[in-house]
Amino acid sequence: EGRSISGVVMRYGDVANLGGLRERFEPGAFAPIRESVYLDLSHDSKRVLARNGGGGLEMEDTSEALTIRAELPHTRDADDALEMVRKKVLRGLSIEFFPEREKISAGIRVVEKADLRAVGVVAAPAYPASKLRGEVRENGDGIEGAFFYDRPRTISDRAEARASRRKVSVAPGAFRHGLQEMDREVNLILGGYERPLASRQAGSLELDDTEEALKFRAEQLPDTSYVRDLRASMPFVAYGVTAFYKVPPADVVPGATELIPEDGNPAVLIEVIREAVLQSLVLVTRPPRGNPGEVARRGSDGGEIKRPWAKRRRRVYL
Repeated sequence: EGRSISGVVMRYGDVANLGGLRERFEPGAFAPIRESVYLDLSHDSKRVLARNGGGGLEMEDTSEALTIRAELPHTRDADDALEMVRKKVLRGLSIEFFPEREKISAGIRVVEKADLRAVGVVAAPAYPASKLRGEVRENGDGIEGAFFYDRPRTISDRAEARASRRKVSVAPGAFRHGLQEMDREVNLILGGYERPLASRQAGSLELDDTEEALKFRAEQLPDTSYVRDLRASMPFVAYGVTAFYKVPPADVVPGATELIPEDGNPAVLIEVIREAVLQSLVLVTRPPRGNPGEVARRGSDGGEIKRPWAKRRRRVYL
């Protein structure tokens, strides 16, 4: 209700897995908290929502957890943040800090002292307990599309790279293990992490993994300024789909990737991704060459409004 949000920033003792690095914070690591800590949107320092010391942000640091409560101003960024929290697209909090004292204990990075600079309202926090509290509201039109498998995309056109890896392709089923873990988050985002559209954990993003493509449908888009801009631009702008994913190390998953020569052009090597953890599907206006994906907008009656990639002319850049 109103324009306030609250949640847990850090529950002390929890361990985060940061892409192979495990980390936890000791109680009191942020004490004393400076009076210039900002609350921002998706770690974007240009989109400040509140600050402590009288700027709408209250922080409580106990031996169990660091928590916040913020009263947001009547700004465009704050309106976007509130709508996405209510839609449960943004569901977490993430810290920005400078480490001052740390140690390694049982393979875990333990931060004993840190200078807390900001807290970001984010879609997927590193620490599982760093959650916001919000409400869900219904909304209008949805978006659907597909990320296609077995379509090599160009990653380098440099002449000196002709004998090296130049393309990458995702094989069918590469994301299957992560998608089977229903508690693993997958987001649909617009261009970058600061503009989330839908969340599998929130129930607003549906995924259908087939041999041809990973298909998605987002039913409940937040009523934010950039979503309104997206809807207004779709009849005139060709949007594509790409994927953000992590490939596990070879010693963890042998054969996760394979280098093969391109058919008819053996000087070009294609890196085939056979095992990866999907993090996000991304709507972009300049998708990778070779695998643009497909995006269509659906009306409330289920009818197609726009399929931008149906008859697209080649772009020429001057």
